[in-house]
This record gives sequence, C-alpha cells and structure tokens, in this order.
Amino acid sequence: MMQQAATASAFVMPGGLAPCIPPLLDALGWRGSDMHLAEAMPHLTGDVDLSDLLNVMANLKFGSRSLETDMQALDPRMLPCLFVDADGHALVLVKSDVSSLLAFDSDTRAYQEIQPDTRTGTAFFFDQVDSRGHSLYRPQQGWFRKVMNRFAKTLRHGLLISFLLSVLALTMPLFVMTIYDQMPFFHNNRTLAYIVTGVLVFILSDFGLRLIRSGILSFIGARMGNIVGNEVFRRILYLPPAYTESASIGAQASRIKDFDTVRDFFSGQAFVALLDIPFILLLVLAMWVLGGSVVFVPLAAIALFGVMAIIYMPLVKRTNEQVAKVGAARQELVMEMLTKMRGIKLTSTPVKWEDRYRQLSAECAANSYRAAQLASQINVLTNTFIMGAGVSTMAVSVHNVLAQQMTMGALVACMILVWRILAPLRSGFVVMLQVERISKSIGQVDRLMNLDIEQHTESLLTFNKQLQGRCPSHRFPSAT
Repeated sequence: MMQQAATASAFVMPGGLAPCIPPLLDALGWRGSDMHLAEAMPHLTGDVDLSDLLNVMANLKFGSRSLETDMQALDPRMLPCLFVDADGHALVLVKSDVSSLLAFDSDTRAYQEIQPDTRTGTAFFFDQVDSRGHSLYRPQQGWFRKVMNRFAKTLRHGLLISFLLSVLALTMPLFVMTIYDQMPFFHNNRTLAYIVTGVLVFILSDFGLRLIRSGILSFIGARMGNIVGNEVFRRILYLPPAYTESASIGAQASRIKDFDTVRDFFSGQAFVALLDIPFILLLVLAMWVLGGSVVFVPLAAIALFGVMAIIYMPLVKRTNEQVAKVGAARQELVMEMLTKMRGIKLTSTPVKWEDRYRQLSAECAANSYRAAQLASQINVLTNTFIMGAGVSTMAVSVHNVLAQQMTMGALVACMILVWRILAPLRSGFVVMLQVERISKSIGQVDRLMNLDIEQHTESLLTFNKQLQGRCPSHRFPSAT
C-alpha cells in the first residue's frame, strides 16, 4: 500500500479544480509558502477551471504540455500529472507501482489508490521553467528587445507580405503599358479580356494580402499593448516606495500613458510604411528598366527627403520635448489639485491655483501651436516634393518619348510607379520623426524593468532534488 503525506496549509482553496493544485505542487517538489500560492491564484473569481489552473502553474514557473491518452497508456516515468477525463473529472496522478496508481481525487479531496482503467482523457504534464532569463523578481536588461523576439516569426510574415505587395505593385503598370503599346495589334477582344481578368486577380490578391497584413499588425499591437501594460503595472507594484513616492501621481500617470505610444506605433500606419520602405528599391529598379533616366527623379526626391529629415528632426525633437514637459506639468497640477481639494478650500487659495493653471495652459497652448506649425511646414514641404517629383517625372518621360527612348505605355507605367514609390516614402518620413519618441518610450520601459524590486520572494522558492551517487570502491582497513 502506497502512502502519501499531504502538507497542511492555512490557505483556503476555492472550488472547481483548485483542490488539485496543492497535491500537484507537492508531487512536483515545489516548496513555496502560502503567500506565493495566494499571489499566483486568480482573484475575484469563483471556481477555478482548467485554464485558471494552467495559469496558476505558469505563475509558479511551471510550463505545461497536454496529451490525449487513456489512463492505462500512461508511463509511470511521466508522473506526476493532472488527468482530466472526458466527463471533466480531474485526478492528480502522483506515482505508480506495478498495478495501482496513487491519485488525488478533486471531488473527494482525498488521496486514494486506484486501478488504471481504459477511461480516456487529457493528461497535463508540468516542468519547471528556467526563470533566470525572464522573471518579475529579477532586473531585466534589454526587456523590450526580448519581447520583440517573441514576435520575430510574425514580423517575418509581415515582411513577406510587404514583399509580395511590392511585386504586385509592378503588375498594374505592366498591364497599363501593355494596353497602351499593344492595343493597335489587338485583333479581337479576347486578349483584352485576358488582361482585364489579370487586373481583377491583381486587385483581389492585393486586397487579401493587405487584409492579412492588417490582421498581423493588429495582433502584434494588441499583444504588445497587453504585455507592456501588464508587466509595467506589475513592476510598479513591486518597486520599493522610494521609486514611486518621489514622483507625483500626475507624473506617474503621464509616464504610464506614454507607454501607449509603443502599442499605437505597431498597430498604426506608420509601422506599415516602415515595412514597405525596404522594398522601394524593387520599384526603383523596375522604373529604371522601363524609363531609363526617369529613375533619377524619384532618387532626387528621396535625397531631398533625407536632407529635410536631417534639418527637421532636431527641431521636432526639441518641440515635442517642450510640449511633453509642459503637458506633464499641467496634468500633475490637476492631479495635485484634485487630491488636495479640501486643503485648497480651507486655505481659501482657489485663485492662486487658477493662476497657476492658467499660466501652464498658456505655455502648453504656445508649445502646441509651435508644434502644429512645424508639422504644417513638414506636411507642405512633403506635398511640394511629391508634386514636384510627379511633374518632373512627366516632363522627363515626355522628353524621352519624343526622343523615341521610351514608349507611351512606359510613360504611363513610370507615372504609376513614381506615386507608388513616393507614397510610402512620405509615410516613412513621418516614421523617422516619431523614432525619437518611440525610442524614448522603449527606453523608459527598459529602465523600469531593469530596476530592482523590494521583495525577492522568488529566491525563497525551493524544490525537492533527487540526489544520486555511488558507493566508493575501496575498503576500509580492518581493525587489528
């Protein structure tokens, strides 16, 4: 008869599958305290279901894997495990001998010896996760980069779709060039019908790929916002009071809200343009093949965008810093006023606070005006460059057509390509102006995650270890 000693706990477990957690942890060799278990449990919930149980085990640094099997097919070496049969009845299979299993029944909340039978279900096996790399209880260097590595495969899919969209962008100019150059040689409408069918396939393919890429980027933005928001909030909760009490509530709220810019960047059009920029070279190469010297027009526009970025980026950076600084000060004043309203009334100083707020509002409005003016200048210049590039492309193309260096169809194709090149280039210029703000937000996240927390409770967690060894081969000398 096998026996198992259950560890008494003062922590009251909820219903559902929650009674299976302490026996499962005990079988896995976990030796934490009731505080660790209480922190890992879901709060403000009723009965614990299977998803909650797996989340609790993940919070306690146990990874899980599932296997559809029957009880008789379980190898004793794979125990302990959680076995949930087809009816939802859960058993913690602790260990096995030749003919019986020691199991904890979630219904009776007691250990019992059972015979393996043919009931089918899902077995969940748990392994301790190495938490030395990512852990709430340790400073995290380069935390945001590690999070981004989790989306590396998804980002590669987004880049592949952007490449396919760039290839499809070459299809429409080629169709148009074919119609302009080959129309006199069309003897019937069948060839034109084939071209129209190809155009429809192109439109549908472009729509489908853009829809898929939008879904991918929306997923990255949502997951990024969830991960960053949760981890930042958890980190702030575990920081020593000296880190949080030195800053006002308004400043802390402003910093947390600033992290939303990271999420908005990955889910917005700016990141889409960033994915399209590497493949502009493909469109430029196609324009060089079709138009020859016409390609120097978009290249000159790209150079002008680069010069404008060098000039305006420091101005935009300085203006954004001033707007953020004054805006944070105004928000801090509002939060301070709301938290000290009783004292303001008792001291009869509403007029003083109103003057302070009016001064900060005036500064904020002036800085916002300067930022808006700067953004308007950038918008006007980018539109001027794009329109100038379009007109220049038309002029150079007409000259080449008159010189019989290119066909009329190639002229129309080059006009389509130049707009396709300059559109993401303009969006990419906007991205360049946002790089400083995004990098600042990412730097704040990394610095926060690299701070040391107040309690190192993870260092108190221990696990039972199986010791292995061998007897020495020498003999002790006999007593004489």
